[in-house]
Amino acid sequence: MVDHVRVDEDISEFEKIIPFNQRDNEKAGKLKALCMPVNFNCDLYRPCDLSTLRRKVHQVFQVLRDNWESFTRENYLACILLLVLGVRKIELIEAQWSEFDLKGNQWNLSGERSKTGWGMAIPLPPQAVSWLEELKIRACGSPYVFPSRRSSKRPHMGKDTLNRAISKLFGREPQPENKMGNIAEFTVHDLRRTCRSLLAAAGVPGHVAERCLNHKLKGVEGIYDRHDYFVERKDALTKVAELVEPAINDIQETCLGS
Repeated sequence: MVDHVRVDEDISEFEKIIPFNQRDNEKAGKLKALCMPVNFNCDLYRPCDLSTLRRKVHQVFQVLRDNWESFTRENYLACILLLVLGVRKIELIEAQWSEFDLKGNQWNLSGERSKTGWGMAIPLPPQAVSWLEELKIRACGSPYVFPSRRSSKRPHMGKDTLNRAISKLFGREPQPENKMGNIAEFTVHDLRRTCRSLLAAAGVPGHVAERCLNHKLKGVEGIYDRHDYFVERKDALTKVAELVEPAINDIQETCLGS
């Protein structure tokens, strides 16, 4: 999550230490811009009721589907999994098939690959297993879930691939036309944030939702509560998958209902 207080403090510090003459003023402006929180007026990230949130998810994924020639199926499936599972981008795009037990509906993320350093067994809803099975076919025998499609030293999808593909749809170079319409700019990380919003909208208790995102529980609760909550997380992520599946599969009458 963006720490708005920290951002404001950082900007204040920049204003104190950077001399505002004509040459340095531009640098300060750029530095401020880098520290500002994402303007996610696409509304996936703004507070709203569940019905409205589902409509917004449908709107975003409809645009992604409509532009399949530039936004590949692999990119689309990656965004779906980020939204439904709430994992970090790097954890997903660098994943190998050896981490997955698709028959057992489980993804075993090691501590070495987790940003927090804590390993985690991630329950996979049936919908996620189906999307992963498609990706396994598309991987053509690669050990990686998202193998590199270009000649590269990296064997897996690049860390900037998804954000660049999304940026192109917003009219950034090399595609000057904005295909996103009235959707405000967002990044891949906002899909993880939206997963958290969906968990809350589905009535998932906060401590379970935080564990779904592999966040350490705060305060005294974090010290004493070391429970894995696997069963609870399985139920929670299944609820999210069921909420967004109509939007993903473009079942408009269900998705736009209350």
